[in-house]
Amino acid sequence: MSGNDFQIDQAGISEILNASDVRAMVDEAANAIANAARGQLDSDMEVGVESYTTDRPAASVAIMHPSGVGRQLKYGTLTRAAGIVGLTVSGGGK
Repeated sequence: MSGNDFQIDQAGISEILNASDVRAMVDEAANAIANAARGQLDSDMEVGVESYTTDRPAASVAIMHPSGVGRQLKYGTLTRAAGIVGLTVSGGGK
């Protein structure tokens, strides 16, 4: 044993993640992605942002047009928009 004890403070982490500053950062990032996506789409295609909470603040960005899923699959519109604002998107683990 190294003599160093380490405990994760779950309550403290939860308090930090649920702070209003974190909610503001999540919403700001989602809106930046939405704006970058809008710049890649025709003006008649709405991009929606929805803020929600799980065990922490979260947000989703979606192309609300019926072809939105197809555009994401074919062109990676939302993935590229996230990259434009400096975020990295990786596939979900299986």
